[in-house]
Amino acid sequence: EWGRRFLPHYFRYESSAFHDSLDIDLNGLHVKRGTRIARIAPRESAKSTWTTLAYLLRCSVEGWEPYSIILSDTARQAGKLLRDVRHEVETNQAIREAYPDAAGVGPKWAETAIQLRNGVTIECLGAGNKIRGNRSGASRPSLIILDDLQSNDDIQSAVLRERTYDWVTREVIPAGSEQTNFTSIVTALHREAVAVKLLTAPRWNGRVF
Repeated sequence: EWGRRFLPHYFRYESSAFHDSLDIDLNGLHVKRGTRIARIAPRESAKSTWTTLAYLLRCSVEGWEPYSIILSDTARQAGKLLRDVRHEVETNQAIREAYPDAAGVGPKWAETAIQLRNGVTIECLGAGNKIRGNRSGASRPSLIILDDLQSNDDIQSAVLRERTYDWVTREVIPAGSEQTNFTSIVTALHREAVAVKLLTAPRWNGRVF
């Protein structure tokens, strides 16, 4: 309902069973700290729209997640996802009216990181980049979104597949705290992809659509 109200240009169609389930997963997630959700769904199923745009945007303007990080296969792709969020904060009139303390250009407004007027920070990084130790002020990341960490090219290499998974387990997850929420809602490109391994990884709640 929030998406239909504030992002009607994205939420134009009836939701599917996947969307209804995802809505349940994300609703109230900000008060269930230390949650790790892994979902696999087909291409063109609006995964990024629901998660990396609508959910992240709501968490940010509401002030639910003080420091969020978007991770994608490249810094360029992660930057595009952040740009979509930034555009709505800048130009969406409905958001401006409902969230006057958050909407508009904030004190930090760059390609790789923004800080909203309510103090919330959102950063974006490509796979393999340094993340452990990242902070916004004294805060460690409160929400980390994994959005298609692997491309069609690097998934073909067993070495690169293992390297990306090692980065997730040794760098990304330790970058958070016990209170950090993680979401991985992606398309599976290989049976050994990070997205597939997270389905059954310890402490992760996995499901395939």
